[in-house]
Amino acid sequence: MEAESGRMERKNAASRERYRTLRARNRCTTCGASSHGASRCPPCAERSYTRSAHFRGMPEWGPEFTVVDLATMEEHGPFASRADADVCAAFLKLPPGRFEVVAGNHPLGASVGWS
Repeated sequence: MEAESGRMERKNAASRERYRTLRARNRCTTCGASSHGASRCPPCAERSYTRSAHFRGMPEWGPEFTVVDLATMEEHGPFASRADADVCAAFLKLPPGRFEVVAGNHPLGASVGWS
């Protein structure tokens, strides 16, 4: 009822008081289990950490593109997109047939987490 009436101050004060009481008793502030002096018990702390922005698994790596000058075997790059590699070849004024764009995936690209 208080949330509907817009009186969040009381609810927040009650939540803070509950938190202080649980902390004083060495109880988990999430589930009320024994926390041995911490604010959360180990299962609640782990669950909170894995849901946070700090833990997202391994990042996804896309392919990298490298421009190779076939006359000198000089490599230019890596670039994040094929278009950037083409712009590099145009900037270097490499004629068609004298350069190659090589796409390479990151070694850990096959074993990624979620994004």
